[in-house]
This record gives sequence, structure tokens and C-alpha cells, in this order.
Amino acid sequence: MNNKYEILTEDGFKSFSRINEKVVNSYYVIRCKNVITLEEFELKVTGNHKIKVGNIFKKAAYIKVGTMLSDVCVVESKRRVRKKLKVYDILEIKDTNSFLTKNKICLHNCEEGFLASVMPVVSSSKTSQIIIVSTPHGMNNEYYRIWNRAQLDLDSNKDGLKWTPVRIDWYDVPGRDEKWKQEQLVTFNNDLAKFSQEYGCSFSGSVETLVNHIKIDEFKNRFQDKNFILKPYMIQLHKDYPKTVINMYKPPQKNHAYICGADPSSGANLDYQAMSIWDITNPLKIELVASFYENDIPPKLFSYIIAKSATLYNKAYVAMESNGISYATLSPLMDIFEYDNVCHIGGNPKTSIGIHSNSDRKLEACLNFKEICESPFRDVLIYDGRLIEEMEQYERTSRPGRAPQFGNTTGHDDLMTSAIWAFYIIKNEYIEQYYDVKKSVIDKLGNSIPTFVVTSESQQDIDAAVKNMMDYIDNKFTSISNKQEISLNQLEMSVTASQTELMINFLSQSNAQSLNNSSNNNINDEDDYETFIGGFKT
Repeated sequence: MNNKYEILTEDGFKSFSRINEKVVNSYYVIRCKNVITLEEFELKVTGNHKIKVGNIFKKAAYIKVGTMLSDVCVVESKRRVRKKLKVYDILEIKDTNSFLTKNKICLHNCEEGFLASVMPVVSSSKTSQIIIVSTPHGMNNEYYRIWNRAQLDLDSNKDGLKWTPVRIDWYDVPGRDEKWKQEQLVTFNNDLAKFSQEYGCSFSGSVETLVNHIKIDEFKNRFQDKNFILKPYMIQLHKDYPKTVINMYKPPQKNHAYICGADPSSGANLDYQAMSIWDITNPLKIELVASFYENDIPPKLFSYIIAKSATLYNKAYVAMESNGISYATLSPLMDIFEYDNVCHIGGNPKTSIGIHSNSDRKLEACLNFKEICESPFRDVLIYDGRLIEEMEQYERTSRPGRAPQFGNTTGHDDLMTSAIWAFYIIKNEYIEQYYDVKKSVIDKLGNSIPTFVVTSESQQDIDAAVKNMMDYIDNKFTSISNKQEISLNQLEMSVTASQTELMINFLSQSNAQSLNNSSNNNINDEDDYETFIGGFKT
């Protein structure tokens, strides 16, 4: 425990308890330049380590070249190094969760180090328990994440610990009544938010979240209501692939209209492949009926999951971006599995597929999602705790004075993105393109709001198509699977294995002793050795 040193923060020098040390297998080298002094320097951080950009923290993996990390420092280059490195983190800084480095670049301290250090001790005993007692202190910390995920019945951290949330409010304490509350409010200068944090177990989050916290709290409270929440059926779409399991909260119903939102990734263990299916038969009562959330699966496997799930739900229309890596999922969805019920918005009407996204359209979709969720005339039923968690962390990422942009700076937002694109199709100008609107009401502003929506095909035709398409999609997937389709992770492993084999053959045909002893090579350490043999090492 440290009781001697302090560290510089945005609020001056602060005490801290200790320094955590760990070894990582890869890291980022971020080269920065002071635009005034022209001094250049490097930051070596893990991809998950958070660096302050403007008024928000971003993971190092997502920081781009040209980004200003302080008032005077700009990112000149960034590269990933796949090599072991000792990294250090400052833990338990007084009154804050961040500290300043060279040229006043602000880094977030990763409090996860505490759990990592005690887990070996706890896991060695079957009877050991961890009890954490605290009042809330903002949302950008590990305690909040543990508490929130426990409330939403999610695994509380990557170690798979399950936590039981226990809440004690001020009014649960004998002798505390409304009079006592008013007395305490005086000591807080009538700051109700501060009182709620200290005595009411309220996490004071950002006011910049896309969906306001009153509505998010409503979703969370519902989720904890045993009379409301639905536990999903775990449906494995393909018997040979365990990672094709979807969460089915409600089975498909005849004569119901569904929309499927999807957010693809590269499938390389980074972002998640996410899908959410919604019952929009009554757009005033939108209900989540199925969801999928998985990383480390290749795009074509995700295409298969979308095609089969959407087909199952009355050939639901699919809403997803066509830009960037999304095309690797969208293209086989239409070309291989021949799933035609895909929403096409923007781009060249003759050639473009999917939703052609840009900053304006993404903002429009985000604001539409906000309007639907917060509308007093609509009800959105959410049974997936992960979506609520992502919603709570989905906030404004752009700087003040610039056009609003939204995203999750501390975690994933893949399921949230899938929901945003699904809700985008509910807009009046799009829903009538893909569904038959049977009934509508007129609001006080004169806008027509659909109240009863059905698919454009008859249920009889849908039933026949579903039966045929299920087998067809399975056969198509079996066909491409036999061609040894592999994920990006598997590809990387394959390349690494090939490099290792090449190096072994190289060394077997060389005079290793003379190679290592050569005065001309001047090989002094592992880095030089690695460079000499072309980047290959055994």
C-alpha cells in the first residue's frame, strides 16, 4: 500500500493506494507530437485502456490518427504489437478515476486490477466469497459495472463471477423519515442529485445519454420485475454449431409483423455480431422477441443466423448497414442464402443494398430510436439485460459545438446498434414501403402513427415459404461449410503456424551456431534476432 507518493490528476496531485502490474500479450504503440514544442513521444497501452479525448474516454484501440489527446498533443501514428509487455496501472486514486501523463494526456485507471489480484485466492476455496460495500460514485468505474450487470442478471465480469445485488436506501434505516431527508438536503445545498447518490443509491450518470435516464431506469426496474421479465428459450439453429444459439423470448406468431435489426463485425474477437428481432404488429407496443450476441464467428455464419432467424419470424425484413465490414455479412445473406427481405435505404437505388449509412443518417436513426423509447404514447418491451446495459452507456461522443454523434465509449454497443436500425424502419416514410399499415391514429401535431401493421404477404404464403426456406438455408450453409470456411482468428492461427514451420525449416538448414556468433550480425537481444530472421521466431 502506498502512503508516500501522489499522482497528478486534472484536479491536482492526489493520493493513490498502489500500482498494479500485469503482463499482456499485445499492446498499442501510440506516437504523439506536441504541436507547440514539436516534441515527439510514445504511449504503450493495451487496446482496452481508456484515454481521454475531449470530454469522454475512448479505448486506445478505437483512437484514430490525427486525434488530439490534449490541448497540444496529436496522434501521429498508431500500431499494434503482438508481443508480451509488462504494463502498470495506478489504482484507487482519491476522488477520481484518472490521472495525467506526459503533456497532460489523461488516462483512465483500470480498477479491474483489484479483482484480478484477489481472484486466485478466492477461487482456491469453494466457500470463499467477495462482499463489496459502497455508495455510488458515477458510472465510469468497475463498481458501477458490477452492480449494473448484477441487476440485469448478466455475468458480472470476464471471470464469470455472479454477484447478488443488495440495496439499502435511506428510508430503510430506522428513524429516517421525510423530515430527516429535508435536514440532509440542507447540508447538500438542496442538491437532490448529490443526496440521491449518497443516500438513495443513485448513480449520477452522464446527461448526454441518447435515451434519458428516467426511461432507462424504467427499463431496468421492469427487468427486475419477475412478473414482467421473460427468460429466453435457448434455440440452437444448427445442430453442428454451438455458437448459433439465439435467445427466443417469444416464439413467432401467425399474422404478426417482425423487423430484424443486425450489426455485423469482422468476427475476430473484437466487436460482437448482434441481432435483435422485434414484434411491430402494434407500433405503439414494440416488443423484443429474440436476440443474438456473439463474437468470434465468421461473417457467413452470421449471415446464416440472420437468414434462418428472420425466416422463422414470418420472413421478417432485415435492417442493417451496408457500409464497411457489414457488406461481408450482407452480401452472402442475399447472394448465398438468397434472403431477399432486406431493407434498402440510401445509396444508388439501382445497385446499393442494405442501409447506406453516413453521419446524418446514423444521427437520424439515433434520434428516431430516442423518440420511440421516450414517447409517452408508445411502450417498448425489452427482455435482454445486455441491451439495457448498452443503452445506459450509449452517449454523445462528439465534442460540444459539433454535430451530435452517439456511441459507447466504455464497452460494446452492437446490440444497441441493431435495435437502432430496426426502429429506423418503423419511421412512417419507411414502414409503408415494407409492411401493410392497416390502422393509424393522428397525434396532436397531425402526424399519422401506425397502430396495426401486417406483412405484405399472406400468412398462408409465408407458412409455405418458411417450410421450404429452412431446409434450403441449411443446405446452402452445409455446402459452404464443406469448403472449410474459417474465421479471422482461425486464419491468423493458421498463418502463425505456417510461419513457425517455415522458421524451423530455415534453422534446420542453417548453421545456427555460426549465425548466433557472427560478429557482423551484432545480435544482442530478442528484438534484433527477430528482425534478423525476417520477423519469424520459434
